[in-house]
Amino acid sequence: MRKDPTKEALKAVHALRNEGKSDATLASLSVVLKRANGIVVAEAASLASEWFATDLTDELADAFFRLRDKGLELDPQCWGKVALIKALHELAHHDGEVYLKGCQTFQLEPVYGGKEDSAIAVRSLAFGALVQLPVIDFEKLLVALADLLADPSPKVRAEAARLSVSGPADKVAPLLRLKLKLGDSETRVMGACCDALLSLSPSAETLTLIEEFSKSSSSALQAEALAALAGSSLPEAIKLAIKRYSDLFDEQLRRIVITAMSTSATLEADTFLLSLLSEEQPESLWALNALKPKLHNAELQEEVRSVLRHQSDSDLLKIFQQR
Repeated sequence: MRKDPTKEALKAVHALRNEGKSDATLASLSVVLKRANGIVVAEAASLASEWFATDLTDELADAFFRLRDKGLELDPQCWGKVALIKALHELAHHDGEVYLKGCQTFQLEPVYGGKEDSAIAVRSLAFGALVQLPVIDFEKLLVALADLLADPSPKVRAEAARLSVSGPADKVAPLLRLKLKLGDSETRVMGACCDALLSLSPSAETLTLIEEFSKSSSSALQAEALAALAGSSLPEAIKLAIKRYSDLFDEQLRRIVITAMSTSATLEADTFLLSLLSEEQPESLWALNALKPKLHNAELQEEVRSVLRHQSDSDLLKIFQQR
C-alpha cells in the first residue's frame, strides 16, 4: 500500500519533537519549513515556537510567503499560515513585512454554493502581531488598520478595532472615530470601536459620540454603546452610563449596563452596584453577580456583606456566601 506522504512527514516532525532540540533537529525542521505542505508546516511551526527556536524565524517567514503564494494548492484552510504567524509572534520576529502581507491575505476556497474565505484568522493574527511591534512604519500600520476596518469579514473588523488599542493613540483614534461615524452593519464592530476609542482617546468628544449611540433607535447599537460606557475605567463614562440607566425602560438594556460594570475598575461603578443591592430583584441579583469578580477586594467584600445583612432577601445572602 502506498504511504501517505503527509502522514509520513507528520511522523517525522513528531520524531524531531521526541528527539529534542539540537543543531541537527533544528536543521531538519528548517528543511520541513522549506518543503512541506501547510498541515506539516503547522506542526513544524508549533515545534519551533515550543523550542523557542529564534534562529528559525527567517525560515518561518519564508514558509509563510511560500504558502501564501500557493495557498489553495499547499495550504487549504490556512492551517500552516495561521501557525506560522502565531509562531513568529511568539518568537518576537520584528520584521513587519510578513505581518503586513498577512493582513492582506485572502484565500477563497470552494464550498457548497460558492466560495468562502479561509484566511480570516490569518489577517486578525497578523494585525495583532503588527500592532505590537516595538518599531513600525506608522503609515503602513494605519493603512493596514484602515483596510481591516473595512474588511469583508465582521470578525476581522471587530478584531482590528479591539487590537488597535496597542497602537499609537494619536494616530489610531481618528481612524476609529471615522469608522464609528461611518457606521457598520454589524453592531459588534461598533461596540469594539467604542471600547477601543474610549481606551485610546478618553476625551469629551469621545464620550459625547458614544452617548449618542447609547440613544440610538437600534436597541443592538444602544446595547453596545451602553456596555462600552459601563465597562470603562473612566469615571466620566460610568457617570454617563448611570445617567442613561435611569432613563432606560428596557429590562435587557438595564441588565447590560449592570453586567458591564463588572469590568470597570472605578469607585463610581462599585458604589452604583452597591446601591442596587437594596433594590428588588432582578436588579439586585444582577448587581451582586457584577460585584462577584471584584470581591478579592476585602473592603468591598465587607461592604457587600454589610448591605446584604440588612436586606430581607435571604437568597442574595446565600448566593454571596456561596461565591
